[in-house]
Amino acid sequence: MIHGVHNLEKSEMIIFGGYPVEEYKVQTSDNYILTMYRIPGGRNGKKFNPFLPPVVLVHGMISSSRDFLLMGPNKSIGFILADAGYDVWIPNMRFNEYATHLTKTKSDATYWNFSLDEHGSIDIPESIDRVLKTTKANKIHYMGYSLGATVYIIMCNTRPDLASKMASFIALAPAIYMTNVRPLVQLVDKLHLPKFLKKIGINALVLNKNLQKYLASQFCSPSTPADDVCFALFFLLVGEDYEQVDWEKSPVIFNRFQSIGVQQLEHFVQLITRDTLSKFDYGKEDNLIRYGTEKPPDYNITINVAPVVIYYAENDKLISVNDTNKLANIYRDTNTLMSVRKVGWKKFNHVDYIYAKDVHKYVNMDMLKILDYISYKTIRNVSKIKNLHNTTIL
Repeated sequence: MIHGVHNLEKSEMIIFGGYPVEEYKVQTSDNYILTMYRIPGGRNGKKFNPFLPPVVLVHGMISSSRDFLLMGPNKSIGFILADAGYDVWIPNMRFNEYATHLTKTKSDATYWNFSLDEHGSIDIPESIDRVLKTTKANKIHYMGYSLGATVYIIMCNTRPDLASKMASFIALAPAIYMTNVRPLVQLVDKLHLPKFLKKIGINALVLNKNLQKYLASQFCSPSTPADDVCFALFFLLVGEDYEQVDWEKSPVIFNRFQSIGVQQLEHFVQLITRDTLSKFDYGKEDNLIRYGTEKPPDYNITINVAPVVIYYAENDKLISVNDTNKLANIYRDTNTLMSVRKVGWKKFNHVDYIYAKDVHKYVNMDMLKILDYISYKTIRNVSKIKNLHNTTIL
């Protein structure tokens, strides 16, 4: 295992804007090396409150830890929580630019031999192991955005010991059921696109960062919607919301998109077309060898024991209201559902949880109140918890 805190280069420090930051390298059991960031305090030397549970923020697909910081202080959830006294940890999964391998490079086909299973059984659990070992905390808050919420369920199934250490599960647009995109994904499935890509030797859709940066700066920095190309195409998938676009940050946003493994993509296709969260389907023969059954086993969504808070938006084209209700009802039946929160802005879309210029107003400050409330209820020595903004929100 790789231990310790690593110094950041000056260029890496810029985005943290005066906040203390530590960088951890987590070597997984299968030798991927994942970078995890920690913000152990707010601005002006303010340290985290050791009596509050640490918060782990888990990113989505084609995404990274930086998405929780991109909009800056007073807006992004990573900074808001740090200023409120929380010990903030932001891990990365093996598909993005903050991950490497001990012996393989990303040009090796075998580097990409993973699906969503490995994210939930190795990447995030072993990163959380580091958080618990470093902080000595008994409980942590888990906030998962999109894929980050999917990974939580896989983690609870594969590591029930960690499920019992969750103070809360905050799910932002959880990518569990996705009926809105099923027709498009079924077309991808019928065309056998992932299998075709593998057959011709493409194991990942890897973005050239220099080319990506150039294209983002040239085509993704308009001053008005009338001049826009990038968001117009992007909004077809996630939902249109020009009012929440920060045009100054638009080239940075598009430059942050990460690579995706073809097997990851194939697993998502399986999840959506079958409307169930199960392990990766390798085919009948391989499934028999790996799982002992011809079909891959389903993950048990109800295994969670932590209070669940789900956020959804009416204009989210990836996760519909019905998808949200389906998941919420599962947790309601197990008495773990605490709250379902509809975002107040009607045009709020799937990526606004990260990139909206008013994300602090519509989501993040409400989430802070939720975490404060749960922390108040979780910790016995309430008198030692400070900076609780509102403990009567529900």
